[in-house]
Amino acid sequence: MTNTFIKSYWKSILFTLLLFYLSFAKPASFKDINVMNLTDKWAHYLVYVAYGMVIIFDFIKRNTLQYKKTHFVIYCIIFPIVLGGLIEIVQEMFFKPRSAEWIDWLCDILGILSAWLLMNFAVKHFKSVAKLL
Repeated sequence: MTNTFIKSYWKSILFTLLLFYLSFAKPASFKDINVMNLTDKWAHYLVYVAYGMVIIFDFIKRNTLQYKKTHFVIYCIIFPIVLGGLIEIVQEMFFKPRSAEWIDWLCDILGILSAWLLMNFAVKHFKSVAKLL
């Protein structure tokens, strides 16, 4: 069962590990803090859009037959949102000089919700995407 799970969700697992690396690696120093803050928020948003799309793609592809909407919401929406919040807390507690920022987590949440909207739109309007799933 573990091998089946890993084979089905290898992209999501790999992206999660990449997310951990990016979240806990030493932050690069930037000369212009204001630009860094704006760039950081966009990075959070875009990384979580990509993360959400990968998780949703893996979930739908694995569950091509009927799946419960509650499972989809838990795995594809709630899990990455909670993970983003936990990462912020762990950064604050164990990875100084990183800090927990509510706005970072908000950008993560907006990224996940945007991924859901994009994937929903793509599946409904593009037959080629539906065939991939």
